[in-house]
Amino acid sequence: MHSLGVVLVRAGLEADVLREKPDVATVIVSQIDALLFRYLQPPQRVWGVDFEHYMFDAWDIGGRWDGWGDEARSAIRKQRAKPSPRTLPQPIRRNAIWSEDLARLRFDRFRLYPLAVITPYGQWIGTVSTFFGFGDTKRELRARDAWIRKMRKTVTLWSETIAVAVDLSS
Repeated sequence: MHSLGVVLVRAGLEADVLREKPDVATVIVSQIDALLFRYLQPPQRVWGVDFEHYMFDAWDIGGRWDGWGDEARSAIRKQRAKPSPRTLPQPIRRNAIWSEDLARLRFDRFRLYPLAVITPYGQWIGTVSTFFGFGDTKRELRARDAWIRKMRKTVTLWSETIAVAVDLSS
């Protein structure tokens, strides 16, 4: 099973720490790898994810949702708004948007909302129940709306970050 997650990474962190300008893609992938490490099930424990201790067994930037960032920016334009004018690093641009854009994106037409958010401090926002998605019953739609409100609140708190789409496999 694959679920769409979003990892919030700090923009410009490499300039604060290092004297030489490193490859931006390497810095971002390293941040994502470090943030997801504690939730990744080790390869020695195969045949299903132990959700008591781990959340997934593999991850990939974009993955099944390759182009998510481009689609999200397109959806913002279709909703008669403008995405943030700030540029995103080229290697992740297809699969990333600024967190403030994610916070104001309406998900009534754009159905690709993340089922988990990982903050820059490595906190997992979401539960196993949200990880498997929502159905179409009234109860499930209310739960989905509550999740989207919680996700927006979380993303708003981290307004100077880049939201990178990650395919979480379990």
